Amino acid sequence: MSAMKILAADDDALSLRVLQRSLEKWGHQVVTATDGNLAWKALLEDLAIGVMIIDLNMPGVDGLELCRLAREAFGERVIYIIVLTARRGAESMLQGFAAGADDYLTKPFRPDELRARVEVGFRVIGLQRMLGDRVAEHERMERRYRELVDSLDVIVWEAELDPWRHRFMSRQAAQLLGGDVQRFLDGDTWLSHVLPADRAMVEAYRRQLAAGAPVAACDYHLMADDGRVLEVRDQARPVLEEAGPRRVRGVTIDVTERRRAREQFEAAVKMQADFVNFASHQLRTPLTGIKWMLELAMGEDEGSADMRGFVADSLAASERLIVLVNDLLSVSRLEGGGADGTATRCDLAQLMRDVLADIQPLVRKCDHQLTATGLDAGHAVMGDGQLLRQVLQNLVSNAIKYTPRGGRIAVEIGSDGAEVRCAVTDTGIGVPEAARPRLFEKFFRADNVSSVETEGTGLGLYIVRLIVERAHGRIWFEPAGTGGSRFLIALPLATTTETAAAHAVQV
Repeated sequence: MSAMKILAADDDALSLRVLQRSLEKWGHQVVTATDGNLAWKALLEDLAIGVMIIDLNMPGVDGLELCRLAREAFGERVIYIIVLTARRGAESMLQGFAAGADDYLTKPFRPDELRARVEVGFRVIGLQRMLGDRVAEHERMERRYRELVDSLDVIVWEAELDPWRHRFMSRQAAQLLGGDVQRFLDGDTWLSHVLPADRAMVEAYRRQLAAGAPVAACDYHLMADDGRVLEVRDQARPVLEEAGPRRVRGVTIDVTERRRAREQFEAAVKMQADFVNFASHQLRTPLTGIKWMLELAMGEDEGSADMRGFVADSLAASERLIVLVNDLLSVSRLEGGGADGTATRCDLAQLMRDVLADIQPLVRKCDHQLTATGLDAGHAVMGDGQLLRQVLQNLVSNAIKYTPRGGRIAVEIGSDGAEVRCAVTDTGIGVPEAARPRLFEKFFRADNVSSVETEGTGLGLYIVRLIVERAHGRIWFEPAGTGGSRFLIALPLATTTETAAAHAVQV
């Protein structure tokens, strides 16, 4: 690995000089190029190049095209590509990843960040080269290899094909998901930790590897034994033999914190703009109403009927304002990541029983008929119990609010072994077909809500969607056969470890 070189390509002379001097100061051998054509020529001539740092915008062959050429031309040659971009935001970064890049840096970059990303590149490249070139060496070399991979902050693994079975997995797998690493070598335990929504994608990725396709990476979600949901990236390649690929070798990298930080930043920027825009138009109206009512009340004789009416109108306006502000604060916390809470093992059926007990007076007041099925059995999910209860409260309250007096509401909870599903169905006013695609958007209300003379902020279902998605679940709408509405949520079934099962027996 000490002989591996770095190719630095940038048409900006100053930026290229900074790159070269920094990398050489850290002991690396550097090959430079001032445009894409020279970079491609250097890559073809020097097989020692293992890491590329390339600017996206260059004359001739640009950075994106250079990424594609490198990936298409060198199927067996392992190269770690870091792209440089002067544009901030997700678009240019995603373009680089789509073209075959492994990592990126935004100009101007910090030297310590450059050094860290280059070192990660060297470690991944060195690891994959050893997996390809030294797996058949002496037992002493295999022991040294195992010590090396266990010291890295990535999971290294090897799997057999048809059927898929892990032959080796480094100890970081146990550190990431819990338990003993040996359990991942029995059957396909790893796939059972993949969230149900991602399993088809992971299985398709495996089939591509088994077919010998030069697929680059696969991003998906895992649920750890303690309920944490992690986002990981697999980088793997098939081991080609005379009879075709029989094994796959790869690494799994935990990218949870990197993705979460990016999502929180983007959400904070968007939320700030939305909040300022909405507040300037919507908060002004109830505040002005309160001011007018109080001014009129001050001009009337104390205790008059009109005075009481003005005060009552002011109170109603203030209550609307309180509801609006509370909803806005909930959205702010959820979008900014400040309301994630602590994921614990929750019984969704018990949460629904509590919600229905609290809401019974409102059901009787509206003369509704409410039925519930599936609440007798336990349905364990991982999430913040208070937030999940808020989801159920909102769905049932909406069914009551938008169903004319004397209607029917049905609550159902069940499980298919992978997900817990909850459905709330009503005989209410339904949702117009044109409004359904925007039903879970912020500040959106369908045109027909005015028919039941109910007020709202258009934030309730948006808040519900945020909570469900943060619990790695799904929410959707279906028209009910009665002409009403049917809202459904699906949450991953909580995994059960031997420790958790033992604890449950003791309790």
